[in-house]
Amino acid sequence: MNSILFNEMTIFLWNIDIQCIRYDTQLMRN
Repeated sequence: MNSILFNEMTIFLWNIDIQCIRYDTQLMRN
């Protein structure tokens, strides 16, 4: 597997996790 492609996928999934965490924290604040 291409290491560059793997890194891009990891960053992509990592960004999704951060967005989900931000969404959860916004729900908890309300």
